Amino acid sequence: MKFLLALNLVICCIATNAQKKNQYISVEILSDYDSYSFKSNFNTTQIKEGLQGNGISSGLNFQYQKQVFKNWYFNFGAGYYNYKFSINRPFLYTGDFPNRPLYNTRKYIYNCISISVGTKYEKEVFKNLIWNIDLDYTYYYTLRQKYLLSINNSAEINKQLFHFGNSINISTSLLKKIDNLSFGFQIRAPILEYWRKDKIFKENPSESNHKFLGGFGLGLICMYNLKK
Repeated sequence: MKFLLALNLVICCIATNAQKKNQYISVEILSDYDSYSFKSNFNTTQIKEGLQGNGISSGLNFQYQKQVFKNWYFNFGAGYYNYKFSINRPFLYTGDFPNRPLYNTRKYIYNCISISVGTKYEKEVFKNLIWNIDLDYTYYYTLRQKYLLSINNSAEINKQLFHFGNSINISTSLLKKIDNLSFGFQIRAPILEYWRKDKIFKENPSESNHKFLGGFGLGLICMYNLKK
């Protein structure tokens, strides 16, 4: 009998504690700047010194956050992300330009579904002003690839489905809380990024390019606390 009473007390304490934990849903609008430097398989004068360039990528991310211990949260997110490279490089164009054997991109874009998991530390620094720091791992799966030519407005568009890349990111944000709603801005940076090589550039798609740091991003966040 005493055991049943004790068990009931434990269950009630767990249930009460669970009700007190915060749960958020959020929407993030993201814009990231990255610099790139890597090799190419095309044997041209440009390639001897390697490829360099940058890209301004953008995306929209929806996230669920659950408090697990005091100021710590578990995050799960899903969204849509345009991974963009503004790099002039040779590629295997299949368009109807028979008088020119080799074409260059001026930029190329991978439209991706993104899935992320991570952890967040949250602290109220002033009344109704929340500071967060996040660490997350993001998986990118591309649905569409677009390669824009450097000579005109033509483009090669493919709709191949494959795992494009992964990234580990760190971010910090400052949010203003009004009742159950919070909104603010975010500063973010990739710690490590991997992206799959592309056969359109005469690369082996079973291999990956990678970079450490070399980018930063900004974001707008709107977050709603599900706790009543």
